[in-house]
Amino acid sequence: MPDQNGFMTIGETRQEFADAEARLLARPRSAYEIAGDLTPEEASATEAGYAALDTATDALAAARAELADANAAGEGWREPSAREAARIDDAERALRRATAAEEEARLDSNALQTRIGRARQERRNGADR
Repeated sequence: MPDQNGFMTIGETRQEFADAEARLLARPRSAYEIAGDLTPEEASATEAGYAALDTATDALAAARAELADANAAGEGWREPSAREAARIDDAERALRRATAAEEEARLDSNALQTRIGRARQERRNGADR
């Protein structure tokens, strides 16, 4: 109990910490929460998100390589031919699409991790009640 100045004694502080620890240890927790692991649903969603991100990243790298190849195909001292210009335009469009897809995959992955974090926090908060 705090004294008139609002301070607790050392013994009271220790007892408060001991009581809080006892409450934490007494709460029901799942095996996943105890181990700090993801639930099977969260793990599969995370794996799917990472796979989508890997696919998008690979597609972006391929689009960059195609654009570099298309730019290198022409000779630097003359204007590109109509076919070369069309190939460069196609490669630039593919790069824009791949960049947008990769960004979308990153945003989805971040949103998934945020949802998982919130769900874990809700499980912890629900167990404390």
